[in-house]
Amino acid sequence: MNGTLDTIPIRFHPLPGEALDSWLDAYAHRLQVRTKDILALAGLQLEHHPALREMFGLRPWTPAHHPEDFAALSAVTGVAVDVLGGMTLARYNGRLLTIDHRSGQRTRGDWWHRTRPSRFCPGCLTDNAGRWPLSWRLPWSFACVTHKCLLVDNCPRCTRPARLNWSLRIRPVPGFCRRPRLSTEPAPSEAGTSRCLGDLRRAATVSLPQDGRVLAAQERVDGLIAEILDAVGTGDADHRPPSLGRLQDLDASARAALAAIHFSSELPLHARDLLVELKVTDPRTLREDQSHGGSQPLQARSMAFAMAVATHMLRNGLDELQPDTTRWLLTTAHGVRKNEAIPTAGKILTRWDRATPELQGVLLKELASTLQPHERLRYRTASPRPSAPARGTAIERSRKVPTCLWRGIALPLTPPGLFGRLPIGFRVALSRMVLAVGSGTTQEEARRLLFNYDPAGLGLQYSAMTSKLQRSGHLDQVLSAVTQLADHLDEHNSPIDYARRRAQFLNADLDWQALAQFYDAVGRTRPAPPEQRLLRVRLIERLTGTHPRFLMPPMNLAGAHVHVYERAGLRLHADVSDHLDDQASRLLQQAGINEPIRWEPPQDWINLATCDLPGPAPDGIPTARLWTAVRSGDGVEAIASQLSTSIEHIRLTAERHPLPTGKSPTSCAPKIPRNRTPTTKELQELIAQGLSNRNIAKALGYSNTFVRRLLCERGLTSAFLSGGQRSIHIDPNHLRHEYEVKHRTYAAIAESMGVSTHTIRARAAELGIVSRKDSREDHPLAQLGGPDDFPPAVWDTFTGKGAETRVRRLLLITALPTSTIAAAARSLNITPCNVHATMKKLERAAGTTLFRRSTKGMTTNLTPAGEVFAHAIRESLSRVDAARTTSDTSQARTKGAAEQTANFTHELAEAP
Repeated sequence: MNGTLDTIPIRFHPLPGEALDSWLDAYAHRLQVRTKDILALAGLQLEHHPALREMFGLRPWTPAHHPEDFAALSAVTGVAVDVLGGMTLARYNGRLLTIDHRSGQRTRGDWWHRTRPSRFCPGCLTDNAGRWPLSWRLPWSFACVTHKCLLVDNCPRCTRPARLNWSLRIRPVPGFCRRPRLSTEPAPSEAGTSRCLGDLRRAATVSLPQDGRVLAAQERVDGLIAEILDAVGTGDADHRPPSLGRLQDLDASARAALAAIHFSSELPLHARDLLVELKVTDPRTLREDQSHGGSQPLQARSMAFAMAVATHMLRNGLDELQPDTTRWLLTTAHGVRKNEAIPTAGKILTRWDRATPELQGVLLKELASTLQPHERLRYRTASPRPSAPARGTAIERSRKVPTCLWRGIALPLTPPGLFGRLPIGFRVALSRMVLAVGSGTTQEEARRLLFNYDPAGLGLQYSAMTSKLQRSGHLDQVLSAVTQLADHLDEHNSPIDYARRRAQFLNADLDWQALAQFYDAVGRTRPAPPEQRLLRVRLIERLTGTHPRFLMPPMNLAGAHVHVYERAGLRLHADVSDHLDDQASRLLQQAGINEPIRWEPPQDWINLATCDLPGPAPDGIPTARLWTAVRSGDGVEAIASQLSTSIEHIRLTAERHPLPTGKSPTSCAPKIPRNRTPTTKELQELIAQGLSNRNIAKALGYSNTFVRRLLCERGLTSAFLSGGQRSIHIDPNHLRHEYEVKHRTYAAIAESMGVSTHTIRARAAELGIVSRKDSREDHPLAQLGGPDDFPPAVWDTFTGKGAETRVRRLLLITALPTSTIAAAARSLNITPCNVHATMKKLERAAGTTLFRRSTKGMTTNLTPAGEVFAHAIRESLSRVDAARTTSDTSQARTKGAAEQTANFTHELAEAP
């Protein structure tokens, strides 16, 4: 290509938008030469330049811009270099397409369907003398807006895709098919040619309505492509114009529409109208266009249908997708059968993988109601912009999150009472939710990131807790808050690396010498080993954010020890808490870690305007009232009831504001109110009557503990304190009769004799009395007499565990208007099996048939013997109820009299 190049004297300028191969063919046809002759004149000898053969070989519309080669071609043709470069698909490289510069072909995957052949419009070929626009090579060209018709795919003569390859060795004839002639095809009129030479201008077309959806879709695509080229041509090369995103969304939705027409036999109304517009009578013809697995080019009618569906779905933008089309594509574009569920979010993203993240997010929003809670977090459906999960997110975020989510953050997310008195398991579940937001981690992987071992049953707890949230109606709010928290953690980071602390401090130990010196300095008794263990695990929790319940054995606490730990935390004094912080600070310094001891995210990281949280605000309890309630010695439930809040709220406030330094509320016994205590003389009189401590306490209206301490202070000794319980005579025959014959309980016998249950139980053991299995239930008729005072059947019926319940069910069953066991079960709110078992037990106790039988089995109608038995039972039960009423009234009067006696005694003591 060195030296001076000859120029062609006849100038032949390309048409606007014409393809390079079309212009060269038309130029050669004008000069009556072969196309290779023009290239040879420019010094582009294909036989000696393999690179040029790749460039100007079979498909010259695909190469990238080669300045030297186009400069040579420009020199002989008089067409500017930039014009020649714009006549190949390199014009779209980096904008619509990505071209492999080595092969000159579009790389698979960036855009949909590689169309080696080119569609064409016979009318345009007629008007332009067979000239070929470059845009017909694009996969989104399916209709001609000028001639209002579909583009044609195949030659009308050989019925094969037109202009698939490019031949340089024959003289071109614009507007005619240049495919090799088939052996079965008749020879054309031109002698000596091996080409088809079918007239493409005479191909039949499918006319389209001017105001139809197909032409509107083509105009929409053409407009977007023009906007993309203009935006990229006038701006930064790296700038991504919005039109490119909209074209990507159309392309991805069109691919989904093609899949939907393949898998679905039922089309929405809009899709059926499109088939009419395309003059397609059977949707199966569109499926046949795709039945070769991509080995054959996609037909224009299929492309027109797909792009028209996509345009209809996106016509109002991403904020308002057409619901019918969207639902159809979501449910049928993935091979989902009619009786199957909507596909998973992963399948949706796979189908719409070429769409913009914005469209993917809108589609995920549509699926949110069908996804499991973990999937909703994974795809961020609770956020304004759902998205596909990102790799590595959970690993990085696990460094910022404690094992149990911060108590102050978890409190507003915890519905009061939904997860029991101590919802530490829910706090772990919340931490796992934070890791799941926008990440591809599974629950098993999240567990491994938060724990160094496998805490039993935790996976089941997570599923159960999310189910509880869903049933209570709080799941959406919690997922939204967790998503916001995860986003802020990713953006603002955390000053504590919890993963590092979990690796170093899960077995941290207290400086026991420093602890002993501290207790000695403040004048407190050194903690016993159980208290030392609680202080140690509290130090570990402050360092790692891991509750002692989830520490690795044997350091972990379980069962009642967990509640003991929480009660100790409620009453932890401020000076002890500060000492634990000092020890934690020293441990961090020794490890070379410059971090705060404890930290919680700000409350404003969760936007309360977007999610109405189920739990209380953290700062809603006055500390002075809390300290007063704690000092009173009340339990955490009573304190929560007094302050009208949740138990976890009380614990959080006590953790943030420990009890001011002072004596523990349980370190000394409560003082006795001296001005209201009975006199010594009164106590002596009660002792002389032979009353036990319990009866003295009842007579005075005080507790047993108070009476015992009062007697010790006065130097008095009751019969019971001096071992007098054994001196009280308990008749063995009476005890046997009451327990074995009358079936009374030890507690009832002790109550009637004025002694403790322990005394009666010990005496029975000495006498060799064997305890009954139903010894916890007193015989209902025992307070009215013994077995000799009632008919044997009645006494036996009231004997045994649950006997009174069975008797009362008998009276309810016989009073029902129906006679079936099923009706009785519904009335009693129990199962028919329980009703049947109750009736059989009553008959065995009575020793006769009480209920009538029918052909279908037992009924609830009474036999004559059953009527007599029910009458006797009813009378006995009435006597029992009357006796209980009298006993309650008597006890109330006795209590009132005791209070009057105590008041009168106090008045005498205070009198001068």
